[in-house]
Amino acid sequence: MNKNFDWSQHISQLEDFPQLTDLWEQELVAELKTHIPRREKLTVLEIGCSSGRWLRWFEKEYGAQVYGVDLNPVQASKVDRFILGDGLNLPLLDGTFDIVFSLGLIEHFPDVQTRERLVAEHVRVAKQKTGVIWIGLPNMNFSLSCLWTKFYYDHILGYQHYRVTSQEMFRHFRHGHVQILRSRFLGWFPAILMRHLTRRLCHHDLSLAGAPAGRWWEKKLFEHSWTADDFLIIGRKE
Repeated sequence: MNKNFDWSQHISQLEDFPQLTDLWEQELVAELKTHIPRREKLTVLEIGCSSGRWLRWFEKEYGAQVYGVDLNPVQASKVDRFILGDGLNLPLLDGTFDIVFSLGLIEHFPDVQTRERLVAEHVRVAKQKTGVIWIGLPNMNFSLSCLWTKFYYDHILGYQHYRVTSQEMFRHFRHGHVQILRSRFLGWFPAILMRHLTRRLCHHDLSLAGAPAGRWWEKKLFEHSWTADDFLIIGRKE
């Protein structure tokens, strides 16, 4: 990961709470609610916490006690329980948290060995047997998302994204002795297109009013990653 890149402007442009207007966000929330049980005194850690917006979502939805780790101290002003630290060497004890996650982080590390180490740190600080680890990243399989990311975010804006496939993430979870609970692609392009078309048809009072937009495509074809926006993997520490 490029430690010299200034993320301050990017972070300042992020909302304080997920808007949940994009299809991938809605699908992500549905998966989290399905696979993360509610419990008392839930502790949550985000590695690479950015603006802390997803930590605040866990506070609101689960009443969780949340912590954020990042190398950039600019996040300290946005996250109450902020820990300045490296995701590859967390200054935290083993088996501390009920939930450990990162979103849009792992794809910034250039080599497989470093990414596996990052996942291993997620696993290490999660509670034994009950700790849930989840990671979300842009769909870096061969896809429209990958092409757009490499062209716009990397070439135009100067970010650095590396290709991390779903198959690689499966290996990291298995090597870390994490039972995979769910994996899927989020925000599949035809589903988004179908939803927009259906809304436009509904606006003109045609017969599709009230139909569950894109459901057939979502259920049948979302695992075809060619045009999905993001990839999500959720597991439990064994």
